[in-house]
Amino acid sequence: RAAGRTAMKSPTPIDGFDDMVLRRQGNGDLTETLKNQVPSFNATPLTGDGSAFVRSTSMRGLPSDNVLVLTNSKRRHRSALIAHFGSAMNVGAQGSDIGMIPSIAIKRLEVLRDGASAQYGSDAIAGVMNLILKDNAEGVEFQVTNGTWMTAPNGRGGEADVTAAANIGMPLSDNGFLNVSAEYSVRPELSRGTQHLSANDGYKGWDTSWGTDDKDNVDNWQTAMNWGRPENNGFRSVWNAGLQVSDNVEAYSFGNYADTYGEYSFFLRDEGKSGALTAIPLNPNDPSAGDFSWGDTYPLGFTPRLEGHGTDFSSVTGVKGENLGGFGV
Repeated sequence: RAAGRTAMKSPTPIDGFDDMVLRRQGNGDLTETLKNQVPSFNATPLTGDGSAFVRSTSMRGLPSDNVLVLTNSKRRHRSALIAHFGSAMNVGAQGSDIGMIPSIAIKRLEVLRDGASAQYGSDAIAGVMNLILKDNAEGVEFQVTNGTWMTAPNGRGGEADVTAAANIGMPLSDNGFLNVSAEYSVRPELSRGTQHLSANDGYKGWDTSWGTDDKDNVDNWQTAMNWGRPENNGFRSVWNAGLQVSDNVEAYSFGNYADTYGEYSFFLRDEGKSGALTAIPLNPNDPSAGDFSWGDTYPLGFTPRLEGHGTDFSSVTGVKGENLGGFGV
């Protein structure tokens, strides 16, 4: 039997996970790891607008910005994305992007599975997640994980996820530490769709066989509409440092830097559907100037591609201790 992970003497349910528990997941995506470990935490992969690159999360069925995320017990910033796609629960939500933190940087995870708005504010209605960063002053760790998706009988599939990560601890004089973690991950786009009927052989419009007639006539699986996980590659790093200034005072600093890139497909703009390729007047004041239409460039329609480039940076510096200027800080 697995050892208990819930603090039994706490007035509210608190789950604790050490780095070994998180490591056993073998998943380079911290968001996916937490979804597998925390029963009340859910992360939905979406393929619409910015939600394809910043995953919508929830705890206890509440929006992502109702979950307070802490790093070393300090409030973590929210992502730049205000969700406007997906479930109605998350529309307008602006939560923290946990996926910008490399899993190898986590020493311990604490999850308060009950509302704590009386202590932390309204953004903790659903609960609190506290990410405790590694603080060892020595040692080096390397991780390389590789997973391959199943290959279908027709030869499709076989995409490989690769994550390389490292953690190093270094001393800062005799009374301090600097711990640095970094990872680089490659997660290719996944699609298990078949060719959209209206994109086959120049076919325009619809008929009663749409949705049932499987047209698999494309090379290298370049379907007109792709449904699945977006492409997401990126570099993520975290640092954590501390220095004992005196017997009662410690200076600390931690933060993160991440740079990610993703790409995915929109809906097919079918030339045969009304309004899909609307003509635009070149000069509204001169009807003789004519119109512009993407249908002239793409007579069989086209599928737009959306690229997302994310940069995430945070830095926290401070001091803590007892009797600091007469105060406990």
